[in-house]
Order: sequence, then structure tokens, then C-alpha cells
Amino acid sequence: MRLPPAIVTLAQVLAPVLALALAGCGMLGEAPEDAGEPAAAASAGDAPPAPDSAAAPATAAALPTETPAPAAPTGNGGGGTAQIAAVPSVTAPPAPPASTAPPPASPTACADVTAAGPAREIDLDAVRQLLRGVDYRRGSLETNAAYRNRVITHLDSVATLATERTGRPALVFSLPIPAYRLNYDAERQTLWVGSDLGLLPGGSAIGMGDFILVKSTERQIGRHQSTIAYGARRGPGVEREVTRIAGDQLGISVAGGSSLGWPTSFERLRIPMAPAEGQQARQSLAVLFVAHLQEPYFVTGEFIQEAKIDDLVEKRLTVEAIRIAIDCAAVYDRHTGRVIRQLVPPGPPRV
Repeated sequence: MRLPPAIVTLAQVLAPVLALALAGCGMLGEAPEDAGEPAAAASAGDAPPAPDSAAAPATAAALPTETPAPAAPTGNGGGGTAQIAAVPSVTAPPAPPASTAPPPASPTACADVTAAGPAREIDLDAVRQLLRGVDYRRGSLETNAAYRNRVITHLDSVATLATERTGRPALVFSLPIPAYRLNYDAERQTLWVGSDLGLLPGGSAIGMGDFILVKSTERQIGRHQSTIAYGARRGPGVEREVTRIAGDQLGISVAGGSSLGWPTSFERLRIPMAPAEGQQARQSLAVLFVAHLQEPYFVTGEFIQEAKIDDLVEKRLTVEAIRIAIDCAAVYDRHTGRVIRQLVPPGPPRV
């Protein structure tokens, strides 16, 4: 059947448009030539892994945790981040025991303890009694925790006593400057304090150094005949009656001293004062210490003196020393509480 001319003309006009439309639809429906492999993988049922879910198992395997944390929902990496944050709690080393760590030094400690007058002091003999009974040397295989458990009771008891006596856990005490290390010049009305040997007398004991003598107790335990050699090593000896002395010494063990005195290489202090004041100062001048216990805390030794031809005394003394680190030390007037010259750390005189 023949179509009318008008319809034939319309079909001729629309034919190119329909051809272009059909071509466009065919292009959108065709797959690229290199898309065959993903399509095959998809048809096999293997989906590509999500980035977050792939990273989390690798991170968890690298963490030193005994039980992995449950995985968080994917999309923000939450599972991996949470496990990484838990690492410090597992791997951080334990902190050292607080009781064995020295407290920070206080340069103003001498001024603090004398602000209201003479310092409140602790009795070092009472400290010695509290520290006795423990070997404060560390064992070669002893851990910090084991050492702390062994000594903490004694250290805490000293801190408690110090707080009761002085109002602070530090050791506050003073040692008198011996009269032979004080020299008053009446012509210039000046008191010279100390000597080339220091301010305080030192001491010596077997197995102990940097010893400052605090007190000594001696008692005679008998007499006996002894042959005393003199002169050459192979020379003759003489028979003499020798006095035997036993006792004990208490001291502090601190850096900066020697068997001759503390502190070493000391430059004498020159203090102008009237004769009456100078006389009083000879009775009241001391070295004030504000300090804290330092490991090994308590040291023991022995002092031995053999008899000599000009000193017919034989001594055997037990020596005990409290080991300290100085926060502050100063030349100090026990009577008035005035700090005359700060020594450790060095500072200007207090007026």
C-alpha cells in the first residue's frame, strides 16, 4: 500500500534524528573493551575490599596487645585508631619509686626556716635510731620496687619525725663551729670565721668518706700491757700499759668535705663586730643545714686508732653516718636566728 506523500515526507525528515538517537543509546549501553576483568571478578562473587576494613587487621596484628579490640564500623578508621591509642598503657616503662627520688633543692630554704627566728631543728641522733636495722645497699639483682619495699618504712618514719619537729619533711639541723676555728681580732674588732680546713671538723672511718663529725661517745673498757714499736719498722719496742677505749661516732656523710673538714678550700669569713658581740658569737655560731636523705641513706664503718708512744690509747669506735644532700647551708647564729652567710648555694649575706 502506498503512503500519502505527506507521511513519506515526514518520515524522511525524522529518519536522521531517530538514527542519531538510536546510536546514542547504543553507545551508553556498550561496555569498554578493558572492562572485561572487573566484570569477570564481579561475576565470580569477589567484591573489592573496603580501604578501612583492610587496614584495621594489619594494624591490630602489629600491636603488642594480648586481646585485639573489636573492630569499629568502617568508614573512619575507628578500629585502628582505638588500638593505637592503647599502646602507651602497655609498653610505657614503670615510673621510678617516688620515695627514692630526691626532692628538688630549695635555694631559699635557709631563709624560710629562719623567717620567724631560730630554726626548729631535728635531733640527728633520733634520725639515726630510726634508720638502724636495714642494709641500705642495693642488691645486684634488686629491682626498684623490691628496694623501695625494703626501706620505705624507715624513710617514711624519718619524714614523719621531721614534720613533727620542724613543720617540714626536710632535715633541718645545725652543727656548732668549733671555737678553734673562730678567731676574734680585738684591734680591728673583727671576728674571723673558719680556716683553711673549713668550718666543721671532719672524720675518718674505714669504708666511709666525706664524713662530718656530729657527736662522739667513748668509754674506757680496760687497760693492758702492750709492746709499742717506735722508730724504724724493725726497731726495738717498749712495753707500756695501754688504755682501751670503745664507743661510737655519729656524723653526716655529704659531698664537699674531707677527713680534715667541711667545706674544703674554704675562704675565711670576716665579720665586723664589737667585743661583747664577738664573745657571744663564739658560743652561738653554727652551720645551718636544710637537707634531705640521699641513697644509700645510712652508712656504717669503723674507726681504729693504735696506741703510740706519745698517746697510750687504743680505740675501736663504731661509726654511723646519715647520708644527705644539701638543699641549703649557711653560717648561722643560733641565738638570734640570723643567717650571716649562705654557703650552699652561694649567696649574699643576710642583713
